Amino acid sequence: MALGEGSHGSNLSGNYPSIRLTSAWKSTNAALYLVAITRLRDHEATKNYVIKRTAQGKSKREINRCLKRYIVHEIYRELCVPKNAKATPGQT
Repeated sequence: MALGEGSHGSNLSGNYPSIRLTSAWKSTNAALYLVAITRLRDHEATKNYVIKRTAQGKSKREINRCLKRYIVHEIYRELCVPKNAKATPGQT
């Protein structure tokens, strides 16, 4: 099994099979959770997002999952977009 790959468990939770995560994914998930919690405490846009999602009836667990997904997308964009391709202020 490669680094970070999960193995599918045989237990069913609702309609979705459970996934057992490797230790690499567990530590990654823990780090993302800490980032999400810190942003929730200090970042105004994140606070507003949580208020909006709570009003839509989302659970705290669903909101945290969405926040972590968004953080991963932000990190991916920073790592994968070439530096010269990013627009800088005042540049056309």
